[in-house]
Amino acid sequence: MNKILKRCSVVAASALLAFSAVFATSAAANDITVDGDSMSNGYIKISCDTGTSQLRMYTTGGDPDNTNDDNQRLLYGTSGSTSSTLLNVDDNLDFFSSAEGVFDVANKTHVSTRNIYGVDVQQNYTFITSDATGRDDLVEIKYTITNNDTTAHNCGVRIMIDTMLGSNDSAPFRIPNVGAVTTETTFTGSDIPEYYQAFNNLDNPSVVSYGTFEKTSSNPADSVQFMYWGRSNDKEWGITTTDGSSIGDSSVASIWEPKALQPGETRTYKMYYGLGKFVADTTGELQLAGYGANTATVNADATGYETSVVTAYVKNASDNALQNVNVTLNTGDGMSLADGQLTVNIGNLAPGEEKQVSWNVNFAPVNVETTVNYSVTATADNADSKTVSLSTILPALDVEIPTTEPTTAEPTTEEPTTVEPTTIAETTVDATSVTEPVATPDTATPDNAAVKTGGASMAVIVLTVLIASCGVMFAVRKRENI
Repeated sequence: MNKILKRCSVVAASALLAFSAVFATSAAANDITVDGDSMSNGYIKISCDTGTSQLRMYTTGGDPDNTNDDNQRLLYGTSGSTSSTLLNVDDNLDFFSSAEGVFDVANKTHVSTRNIYGVDVQQNYTFITSDATGRDDLVEIKYTITNNDTTAHNCGVRIMIDTMLGSNDSAPFRIPNVGAVTTETTFTGSDIPEYYQAFNNLDNPSVVSYGTFEKTSSNPADSVQFMYWGRSNDKEWGITTTDGSSIGDSSVASIWEPKALQPGETRTYKMYYGLGKFVADTTGELQLAGYGANTATVNADATGYETSVVTAYVKNASDNALQNVNVTLNTGDGMSLADGQLTVNIGNLAPGEEKQVSWNVNFAPVNVETTVNYSVTATADNADSKTVSLSTILPALDVEIPTTEPTTAEPTTEEPTTVEPTTIAETTVDATSVTEPVATPDTATPDNAAVKTGGASMAVIVLTVLIASCGVMFAVRKRENI
């Protein structure tokens, strides 16, 4: 084979193999596998009890950037589930269970149904793309209740998950603007947090979980409870948290109080749970981890984005107290604080102590998908500072972005000045031979924009010529062989 032809073939084959490898890696992680009572992808796995269709959840490959979280538990249970959903229909209480569950691979979901006290209930566990990570490592837990009866029914739902992080059944929850939650706590209405996280330790987390609630839907939860599982699993409506009582064996519940569902009406109830992620620098005495949403949430009327929360976790990994610790959010383009201060002083950190800081932020709307880069910095008087970099993708919106109006300078009036005429002595110039100027090419270095444009154009031209050359060589070679 001609050397030029061989080089062309190698280049083309290498490019194709590289593209195929990237595509295969991405596709493989999202591929769905069903094995008995389990459905999994490259990140997580759910198992549904055959007789009840109740939920268990694990990691498979987990977070690709965390080598410690493979094949770990996210919910309690190996052979049976301890998570449950309590249905309240006209004050009749029953846990949802169904032996009719099936996997729908095309829609990445497990579906089960049953009729209870005159209403039809459908349960779905679905793999979805997480706003926290940008991966299909979040499970939407959804119940759809339809009243096919001829009379109205009062329907309420309590979805409870029995959280477990690896081997830790009592990992504390971390909630933005609140901190580490270790005692039973109830949030209601607008106080329901945007999200929560849990991990066993900041130094070397075996798994990071992430949960969120649908606050902008037409049917948001009335309250959310973080409490001891032994009480949240009771077949009882109206369970209250006990202030100061240790959570211990932890659970999370979303609660919708009963309200009328008219004949023919359908209502959905949702919560979400799966893998979490943060960027961390756990070297040295002052350790820092930061979390910001991978993708901003578009608001209800698609004119902007919901206020987002950025959280930093700071820990003293030394044997001495760290003095005067400050944590600063370094905002990116189009990013602004909704409230509070960019720099927060958290005082001194005792050895082994961990604290967290949260900021509520807004992003300016864009009509082209944009990534905003920002960072968090932690400093102490007696330790090296740490910075972690974060980013959030802003989906494109169908909105007109206002442009800055050009400023118009006010006209100024100047007093005219009179110049006295001067007489210039007449001079005589001898005729000389003038050589025609020869234009020389401008060799000035182009600016960066020109270089980039020219470089891109040249790359296209070179590639086109290379392909054409390969074709010509191939034709010549073929003709020589005839």
